[in-house]
Amino acid sequence: MKERGTTFLEILVALTVFVLIGLAFGAILVFHQKSFVRENKRVLLQTQLRTGLLFIGDKLMSAGAGIGVACTPSYMGSGNGNGLTQGTCSFRGIIPLNSDKGPDGLILAYGNTSTLTRLAPTQSSWTSSNNYMSLEKILDTSQPTPVSMWNPNDIGMIMSSDGFYIFRVVNVDVDNATLQIRPAPVYYSGLLNFSRTGDIPISYKDQLPSVTNYTSPQPGNTLTYLRNTSVVVKLDFFAIFFVDQIPNTNSYYLVASLDTMGSADPCSGGITSQRCVPLGKNIIDFQVEYFEPANQKVYCSQSSDIPQGYTAEDCNSFQELYQGIITKAITGLRLSLAGVTEQFLKKYQQNNYLILPALGDRLERKLYDNPWVKMKLDTSVVTISPRNMFIVY
Repeated sequence: MKERGTTFLEILVALTVFVLIGLAFGAILVFHQKSFVRENKRVLLQTQLRTGLLFIGDKLMSAGAGIGVACTPSYMGSGNGNGLTQGTCSFRGIIPLNSDKGPDGLILAYGNTSTLTRLAPTQSSWTSSNNYMSLEKILDTSQPTPVSMWNPNDIGMIMSSDGFYIFRVVNVDVDNATLQIRPAPVYYSGLLNFSRTGDIPISYKDQLPSVTNYTSPQPGNTLTYLRNTSVVVKLDFFAIFFVDQIPNTNSYYLVASLDTMGSADPCSGGITSQRCVPLGKNIIDFQVEYFEPANQKVYCSQSSDIPQGYTAEDCNSFQELYQGIITKAITGLRLSLAGVTEQFLKKYQQNNYLILPALGDRLERKLYDNPWVKMKLDTSVVTISPRNMFIVY
């Protein structure tokens, strides 16, 4: 029997089939590989969003501890004509950094109650030009001077009704109840003032305007802190939280500035500087809403999910908002973070686009320019009720 060989046409057909199968397999492999990479980026982003909110939320829970106790007549006298309450402080542990066109921010701090004191009688006043600070015994005179609880590199705050100055300790003289402090401040009221240009507008400033019967906080480095109306307290925590852009890039971070070295721009050295601690990459929006249950109000909000019966109040001027904080009417804050991952969206009119939703008072916005055309948005939200700031003393 004559054997029949394989024709060229049959070989060509077989090769074509194998090539098509290979291409299909390769396409499936590439698709799953890209899906795996995108999903990993999305999981990483969600982890960073949750981590950022948990870190800020944990500090927010303790905001005002050790500071609120200081804001009493026994420590600060009758105040300085602010008209709100006796012993009102200009900083209760929370300062909002609101921006209706960009990401919000927060300044948070809490202190050690056992270190509360004032300037010693021998030092009737103090200014930032003096690198030494003599402390008074705590008001219970049977206790030793609280200077014994301070150590080098501790952060402390001297505060009046008009402003505050945050310092870092260089040396402690227990015998003479004196702190030597670093010449450059950590921070002071009225210092923060910077902006960035780019696709995401960034601008932060803490110079709060006047509210009813309350004078604006003054630049903390220009105040004279008086013995009878100025409190000194060791801070267990102080940080400025905000969104910032890496210079000359389109990368954005949620950052915490733990020591600004007295700079108006806490990240002036870039995101890799020691002044800034990155909490998450590709986070482009941070929004904060403030709840006042007694008056059924929520400040700085355009969200659609505000509680039934609440009215959304504007936040541009800070006036009612800041008064609500220093009078302890604000009892809850909702934090929202939005981030992006590399993932194509559908095309409309030959443009990929991303809709940035309304978070807090941030308006919904479409982003058309690179690199946002390849991005997908994820959000994370948490509501916090600070446990220390709002205790009534």
